[in-house]
Amino acid sequence: MFRSHLRTAVVAAVVTALVTAGGAYAVDVVLNPGASAVVVEKPVTIKAGERNPVDFPGLRGDQAGEPLPKGYVAVGYRVSVTQGREFLYPSFTVSCPRGRRLVTFAGEGPVTMQLVGPNPFTRRTGVGYRGKRSWAIIVRYNDNEIRSGQTISATIYALCR
Repeated sequence: MFRSHLRTAVVAAVVTALVTAGGAYAVDVVLNPGASAVVVEKPVTIKAGERNPVDFPGLRGDQAGEPLPKGYVAVGYRVSVTQGREFLYPSFTVSCPRGRRLVTFAGEGPVTMQLVGPNPFTRRTGVGYRGKRSWAIIVRYNDNEIRSGQTISATIYALCR
């Protein structure tokens, strides 16, 4: 049990460092053979007027496929998890462009998000993210639907204003 938590903490630290540094985003977990692997791709920014990728909860007048409303920017992070012998739930920090603040989050694909706090090591409820420039999340998925060696991919979006 302790080793599993230690592995999760190490992965969270590495993914956070890479994502916030703006460098390489691929992380292979090689703590032991058959371990899970995580890839968080470089974020993609969608500006107002461009095609809205998802229906953001709590935002009036937005719809997937329609133009993103004026004044908003969406930042998308593509996340892939290749399942190993032990389950791994990657955590990383989502950030808005300079001068923008978080409004809400949405996901596209077979994942959900757990909003954890100002950094991945703050294990508390996700309240309080509105108006912040960045917030840490844990990517969750149904571990009953993925087998060792399989990969799931999804995109996590942060809506900023």
